[in-house]
Amino acid sequence: FSKTESSVVVKVENTILSKQNKVIDILKYIPYVSVVGNSITVAGNDQILIYVNDHKVRNSRFIENVSASEIKEIEVVTSPGAKYDSSVRGVIKIKTLNNSEDGVSSSFSGSLFSLNGRISENINTNINFRLGKWDIFDIAGLDDMRINGYSSQEHRMVNPYASQTMKSDINNDRFIFQNEIYYTK
Repeated sequence: FSKTESSVVVKVENTILSKQNKVIDILKYIPYVSVVGNSITVAGNDQILIYVNDHKVRNSRFIENVSASEIKEIEVVTSPGAKYDSSVRGVIKIKTLNNSEDGVSSSFSGSLFSLNGRISENINTNINFRLGKWDIFDIAGLDDMRINGYSSQEHRMVNPYASQTMKSDINNDRFIFQNEIYYTK
């Protein structure tokens, strides 16, 4: 890694970090970053921004589902300065590998586990459609988190300009669909 006065840049491509499962797993090994569950902090502060290829991430589920093998490097800014809102205490900038080919890619993940003696599961799928300078990311997930018969998950606001999210709490289930559209200049 390389360090400047206000940031640390960690190369991921062709390193042991690229063998991790998802980006959230890589972040556990990045200096100044702490990951507890799905909560991410920079230097102990939770007032952070996350960017992927210079696009602000509006929903943490997006970062939880990006494959580690798609990451080139991660920069952690511990002193954001005047470029950002005064409430921002840290910035994580994720750069993916430059895959400029048109096409469709996808991934699927799921888990089955026991919480308080009750079986719980989650299933996630990601689809990326790229055409020229347009990237369309779709994330769909189903969570059934049974904790004393109640489903509890944090839900964050998504990009008001390009995303839609549906949430349904029926019989302890939660379905989320998120769509993000980016145009690269």
